[in-house]
Amino acid sequence: MTGWVEVPDIRTPRQPPQQPGPLVINGQPMHGIYRRPTAEGGAQGLAAYNGHQIWTWPELHIPHAACPPLCSPWNRIFAEPADSDIGRALSTAGADTPDWHARSAYAVLRGELAYAEAHVSIPQMLSLCTEIGRSHLCLACGFHSADHAGLASLRVARDQTFGELWDLPTLIKMYEQVLPPCLAERQSRALSQHANLRISCYAYHPRLLAEVELSVLGLVIGDTPWHIAHELLQLAQLDVGGPTTRMGQDLRVCRSG
Repeated sequence: MTGWVEVPDIRTPRQPPQQPGPLVINGQPMHGIYRRPTAEGGAQGLAAYNGHQIWTWPELHIPHAACPPLCSPWNRIFAEPADSDIGRALSTAGADTPDWHARSAYAVLRGELAYAEAHVSIPQMLSLCTEIGRSHLCLACGFHSADHAGLASLRVARDQTFGELWDLPTLIKMYEQVLPPCLAERQSRALSQHANLRISCYAYHPRLLAEVELSVLGLVIGDTPWHIAHELLQLAQLDVGGPTTRMGQDLRVCRSG
């Protein structure tokens, strides 16, 4: 496959020893996160597991931008249910995915994610709560009782503030590079307002996540700013009902805030 450049990512699972799939780069099976530029000036991302394509997605290109801590495309991939297209692709590729329902929670425990909600059995919940208590990380958790399937909803979160976990001024500059002024200002305001809010707030009050701006939600769930920026532009285009320019010369989306 041509044009792809591998993006180092600590969340990439270990490559298994079994026969690889057909995707190859430089004579080796593709395994990890890759990115290539598109003709429209954006970028395309790809996740591969041992030569098998797991998922592709569109992004905006943000020059000279480093991925913020606790953010990775794998966070979106591992948040998908086992019976989703992504889940089935991982299974077909032979990915070892034990404790599927709890893997995002374990990612928080490993220091790879800021927040996760997992639907787990009662024994799994008790085991996770024990590990949370032993963790060297500053964590908080909240939970709901078991549903009809016998699964409890467990929420695990870092207890630091947004400003402690992420360089918010740098993130704001990233969005200012690629978003129209109105959109960039809205995301900048939201990030600044959350600087002193603890992520653990959402472990106790998960409904608040439905009210936050995408730039804030992206950090909580571990998404990347270049994917969030693309999503923001797509939503803005739907809002105005027609095509817009990528850098926002004619984007009129101020009416909602």
